[in-house]
Amino acid sequence: MPRQQERYCAGLVRDALKCAGYLENHRFDFLRGDPTPRLPRGSKLPVDAYYPEANLVLEFRESQHYKERSELWDKRITATGETRKLQRLKYDNRREEVLPNHGIRLLIVYDYQLTGDYDKDLGIIGIIRKAIKELK
Repeated sequence: MPRQQERYCAGLVRDALKCAGYLENHRFDFLRGDPTPRLPRGSKLPVDAYYPEANLVLEFRESQHYKERSELWDKRITATGETRKLQRLKYDNRREEVLPNHGIRLLIVYDYQLTGDYDKDLGIIGIIRKAIKELK
């Protein structure tokens, strides 16, 4: 279900931008995770959606990004030796810092902002348009 919500949100933003499309899970060479023995430069971090025409990245944040969770996945130790929860927070912050430093606008939308009903979310498109204008 989260992937469906992410694609739905990406479609809303595409419609708000009136652009041809977007790239899912795009990876920029300059946006990387922490180095590991296997990947000394770190792996390229994906972004949820990249709109090349608008030079904009959408990050769709589901509940694991902002709520306390006690699931096994959050406690899992990553290749860098930290929990997945801490790594997710660090990489979210990295995206927020690195993308604008490379001239790419970043739009963050939270799952609770959408209803899932396209007709009702037409109002959200107005909010997204306003947020995009503020990013300029």
